[in-house]
Amino acid sequence: ETNDALTIKPDHPMGARQARHACFLRNLKNYCSHLSKEQGIRPCEWLDWLTDEYRDLSEIITNVQGQEVFLDMEEFEVPSIHFWFRDFCKPIPPHVEPRLRPESEGRVIAMATILCARDPNGTRHF
Repeated sequence: ETNDALTIKPDHPMGARQARHACFLRNLKNYCSHLSKEQGIRPCEWLDWLTDEYRDLSEIITNVQGQEVFLDMEEFEVPSIHFWFRDFCKPIPPHVEPRLRPESEGRVIAMATILCARDPNGTRHF
Protein backbone atom coordinates (compact mmCIF):
# COMPACT_ATOMS: atom_id res chain seq x y z
CA GLU A 1 0.00 0.00 0.00
CA THR A 2 1.34 3.40 -0.94
CA ASN A 3 0.22 6.73 0.41
CA ASP A 4 0.11 9.94 -1.53
CA ALA A 5 2.40 12.63 -0.21
CA LEU A 6 1.41 16.21 0.45
CA THR A 7 4.60 18.23 0.34
CA ILE A 8 4.65 21.54 2.15
CA LYS A 9 7.09 23.86 0.39
CA PRO A 10 8.32 27.22 1.75
CA ASP A 11 6.27 29.15 -0.83
CA HIS A 12 3.19 26.97 -0.39
CA PRO A 13 0.10 28.79 0.90
CA MET A 14 0.38 26.85 4.14
CA GLY A 15 3.74 28.39 4.94
CA ALA A 16 3.91 31.04 7.63
CA ARG A 17 4.40 33.91 5.18
CA GLN A 18 1.37 32.98 3.09
CA ALA A 19 -0.81 32.25 6.14
CA ARG A 20 -0.94 36.02 6.66
CA HIS A 21 -1.93 36.76 3.05
CA ALA A 22 -5.41 38.33 2.92
CA CYS A 23 -6.64 36.38 -0.13
CA PHE A 24 -5.49 33.08 1.37
CA LEU A 25 -7.16 33.88 4.71
CA ARG A 26 -10.41 34.93 3.05
CA ASN A 27 -10.54 31.75 0.97
CA LEU A 28 -9.73 29.56 3.98
CA LYS A 29 -12.27 31.25 6.24
CA ASN A 30 -14.98 31.09 3.58
CA TYR A 31 -14.18 27.43 2.94
CA CYS A 32 -14.43 26.71 6.68
CA SER A 33 -17.74 28.57 6.87
CA HIS A 34 -19.09 26.49 4.00
CA LEU A 35 -17.75 23.30 5.56
CA SER A 36 -19.38 24.17 8.91
CA LYS A 37 -22.75 24.41 7.20
CA GLU A 38 -22.26 21.46 4.86
CA GLN A 39 -20.97 19.08 7.56
CA GLY A 40 -22.98 20.57 10.42
CA ILE A 41 -19.84 21.35 12.44
CA ARG A 42 -20.51 23.62 15.40
CA PRO A 43 -17.68 25.71 16.90
CA CYS A 44 -17.45 23.39 19.91
CA GLU A 45 -17.04 20.41 17.54
CA TRP A 46 -14.39 21.79 15.19
CA LEU A 47 -11.37 20.63 17.20
CA ASP A 48 -12.59 17.04 17.41
CA TRP A 49 -13.62 17.07 13.76
CA LEU A 50 -10.26 18.46 12.63
CA THR A 51 -8.33 16.02 14.84
CA ASP A 52 -10.34 13.08 13.45
CA GLU A 53 -9.73 14.24 9.88
CA TYR A 54 -6.00 14.50 10.56
CA ARG A 55 -5.93 11.05 12.13
CA ASP A 56 -7.79 9.53 9.18
CA LEU A 57 -5.69 11.10 6.40
CA SER A 58 -4.22 8.58 3.99
CA GLU A 59 -1.75 11.18 2.69
CA ILE A 60 1.67 11.63 4.22
CA ILE A 61 2.66 15.23 4.87
CA THR A 62 6.28 15.83 3.98
CA ASN A 63 8.71 18.73 3.92
CA VAL A 64 10.71 19.73 0.83
CA GLN A 65 13.40 17.16 1.73
CA GLY A 66 10.76 14.42 1.54
CA GLN A 67 10.77 13.75 5.29
CA GLU A 68 7.45 13.12 6.96
CA VAL A 69 6.33 15.96 9.20
CA PHE A 70 3.66 15.96 11.87
CA LEU A 71 1.39 18.88 12.54
CA ASP A 72 1.46 20.46 15.98
CA MET A 73 -2.13 19.96 17.09
CA GLU A 74 -1.22 21.46 20.46
CA GLU A 75 -1.68 24.82 18.71
CA PHE A 76 -5.39 24.25 19.31
CA GLU A 77 -5.03 23.33 22.98
CA VAL A 78 -5.93 26.72 24.42
CA PRO A 79 -8.80 27.71 26.72
CA SER A 80 -12.05 28.43 24.91
CA ILE A 81 -10.77 27.30 21.50
CA HIS A 82 -14.39 27.00 20.38
CA PHE A 83 -14.58 30.82 20.41
CA TRP A 84 -11.63 30.92 18.02
CA PHE A 85 -13.32 28.42 15.71
CA ARG A 86 -16.59 30.37 15.95
CA ASP A 87 -14.86 33.56 14.85
CA PHE A 88 -12.47 32.02 12.34
CA CYS A 89 -15.15 30.04 10.49
CA LYS A 90 -17.28 33.07 9.62
CA PRO A 91 -17.44 34.11 5.96
CA ILE A 92 -15.44 37.16 4.92
CA PRO A 93 -16.85 39.42 2.19
CA PRO A 94 -14.54 40.52 -0.65
CA HIS A 95 -14.33 44.13 0.56
CA VAL A 96 -13.03 43.14 4.02
CA GLU A 97 -9.33 42.46 4.51
CA PRO A 98 -8.87 39.67 7.04
CA ARG A 99 -5.87 39.76 9.34
CA LEU A 100 -4.15 37.05 11.29
CA ARG A 101 -3.04 37.42 14.87
CA PRO A 102 0.46 36.03 15.48
CA GLU A 103 -0.81 33.54 18.08
CA SER A 104 -3.18 32.04 15.47
CA GLU A 105 -0.59 31.46 12.77
CA GLY A 106 0.22 27.87 13.77
CA ARG A 107 -3.47 26.99 13.98
CA VAL A 108 -4.14 28.39 10.53
CA ILE A 109 -1.21 26.49 9.01
CA ALA A 110 -2.27 23.20 10.65
CA MET A 111 -5.92 23.69 9.74
CA ALA A 112 -5.18 24.60 6.11
CA THR A 113 -2.80 21.66 5.76
CA ILE A 114 -5.41 19.18 7.00
CA LEU A 115 -8.16 20.67 4.85
CA CYS A 116 -5.98 20.69 1.73
CA ALA A 117 -4.95 17.07 2.28
CA ARG A 118 -8.56 16.09 2.94
CA ASP A 119 -10.01 17.93 -0.08
CA PRO A 120 -7.33 18.89 -2.63
CA ASN A 121 -9.86 19.80 -5.31
CA GLY A 122 -12.08 21.89 -3.06
CA THR A 123 -9.13 23.80 -1.60
CA ARG A 124 -7.09 24.36 -4.76
CA HIS A 125 -8.12 28.04 -4.77
CA PHE A 126 -6.18 28.62 -1.54
